[in-house]
Amino acid sequence: MGRPPRVDFPGAIHHAYSRGNHRQRIFFIREDWERFLDILEELKKTRPFRLHGYALMPNHFHLLIETLVTPLSKIMDLLLTRYSKYLNARLKRTGHVFQSRFRERICANDPYFKHLVRYIHLNAVRAGIVTDPASWPYSGHLEYLGRGTRNLIDQKFLLSMFHDDITVARGAYQRFVEDGMPGGPDAASAVHPPTDSSAPKKPIHVPSRLIELSEVRVPLEKLAADSATAGISMELLRGPSRAREVCRVRRVFMQRAFLAGYTPTEIAEFLSLTVSAVSKALIQKQVE
Repeated sequence: MGRPPRVDFPGAIHHAYSRGNHRQRIFFIREDWERFLDILEELKKTRPFRLHGYALMPNHFHLLIETLVTPLSKIMDLLLTRYSKYLNARLKRTGHVFQSRFRERICANDPYFKHLVRYIHLNAVRAGIVTDPASWPYSGHLEYLGRGTRNLIDQKFLLSMFHDDITVARGAYQRFVEDGMPGGPDAASAVHPPTDSSAPKKPIHVPSRLIELSEVRVPLEKLAADSATAGISMELLRGPSRAREVCRVRRVFMQRAFLAGYTPTEIAEFLSLTVSAVSKALIQKQVE
């Protein structure tokens, strides 16, 4: 029986994690940890996504990623491949660095999201490496406190759940994390990854887009015709016009095509645009 398809769509938040092959270490010296984060930072610029939390541990890592244009599977493949090449070259060895395929779960709702960020950022405390999560430099916790040395975390979504004022929100977030530490009032609930059963039930709205599509896709020509309004012909839609209404209809078409399973490259070829232009338009659509 084949693998089930990974569910992914613009705006989906994934808890993605992977461990070393045979549970072996994947980080040995400081340069290893830093190189992994460098690669993650590079990918965030070239394959845009939002990062809401992360934790690197000696033999595994956790990421809380919100996909925008690039599918999660592509982001993770590039991350694991580039880091594996770096580590094998440094150690002058060959073979697998990571254990099989990465794993992931969709984050279903806001309470689940908050508890998941806390669970991820308390990894080093639970492992006994540090007693204070702020003492562990390889997680997103310090960025939420405003003391990070990198700019990897997209902080707005989580902090807005605590307070509109960022200073107040940072303090509330810190107390929330500390409540999940050993001896804290929520310690028991922070020991294991939170599940949907531990948070209020809400249905997950999944648009009709799977990264591994098996169904027949609607032709781009039909999607373009459906997206067009009176006065916007197929020639105008696929032409160089920068008229406001043409650009608006073009953006609507890009979004519909992406949700129907077409890649930014395929959409760009159809519209005679660059892949970069399509990607930027899709990202802008997500933040509107």
